Amino acid sequence: MEFARRVRIVRRQALDRYRSLARRPHPAGDSGESSSADTALVSVVVPVHNAMPYLAELLESLENQDMDRQLFEVIAVDDGSTDAGGRVLEDFAARNPNARVIHQPNSGWPGKPRNVGVAASRAEFVFFCDADDVLGPEALRRMVDYARQHGVDVLLPKLVGLGGRGVREALFEKTLLDAPLRTAAVSLAPQKLIRRRLLVDNGIRFPEGKVRLEDGIVVSQCYLRSRRTSVLADYDYYQLRRRDDGGNISSRPVVPEDYVRSVTRIAEIFAQGAPDPRTAGLLVLDLYRRKCLRFYEPRRFARFRRPVQRRWVLAHAAFVERFITPDLQRQLGEANRRKTELILARDAAGMAAYCASEARGR
Repeated sequence: MEFARRVRIVRRQALDRYRSLARRPHPAGDSGESSSADTALVSVVVPVHNAMPYLAELLESLENQDMDRQLFEVIAVDDGSTDAGGRVLEDFAARNPNARVIHQPNSGWPGKPRNVGVAASRAEFVFFCDADDVLGPEALRRMVDYARQHGVDVLLPKLVGLGGRGVREALFEKTLLDAPLRTAAVSLAPQKLIRRRLLVDNGIRFPEGKVRLEDGIVVSQCYLRSRRTSVLADYDYYQLRRRDDGGNISSRPVVPEDYVRSVTRIAEIFAQGAPDPRTAGLLVLDLYRRKCLRFYEPRRFARFRRPVQRRWVLAHAAFVERFITPDLQRQLGEANRRKTELILARDAAGMAAYCASEARGR
């Protein structure tokens, strides 16, 4: 048995070397198609920008996958890194023929690198992975096996926090073969296994440039187009990292008008694509709770300077007037109803006073 295993390894390594030598011509800055380009069931698309030293740990977790290397490939798109990340990626591709590295000028956000990665893939599925996170060693095999067995278009694997990063643990309490739309929509993050044809056939692309919630804009469209969306909670598939250097995009300063513009786009997607008006309203209300009202958590709102507090209230007022009908407002809890009234009144000073009172427990 040991001899046979060694023979299989040597044959696979020889085949990898042959395929790497036979890669098609490619432009400068592109290592060319991986040895698994024609056989991969899943392409792991990784946008990379100044992610060292975390990138090395991600790449190690990809090397340690227990899936046959001819059945997956890694497409890493270096978005103008100025640290050692570009060289680390080149070394990784040299060791792993099933990897492809594409270098491009910095685009400012992960949207364009992800689009480039999808365009470079021919696999049945793509999995969007961030450069500072980590995959469990069985993650790719288990996700792909489940999705292929059950005809899944969008798969939400169990996420766990790393370095104090919070995750929505309740979403991953149990596996759901057919996850309700509202359940899945709790997560708009990109770390999902998605059938590539779903993206290509429906022209779903990430907004490019510095667009907040660009991942949510894509994932919300995928949910509405998916024939089957599943939650897979039987294994710790993916570790989301909270970076010590504050490099997570989510930790960067938020421009109120830009942020609310992206939330508005997601609300439009839900409103236009939901199966019925009631579902559309509930999806938008859930979005409002998660993405808008969180800025009025007492301590958070108090940290904003007064002009910024007013900008948040004004930006959200337009959103509420358009999407949060009186009927939806009545479904909010008492505190959030009051905050919504203050938003509609464009009363930033009143909001600050209410939040301060809430913080005192009154």
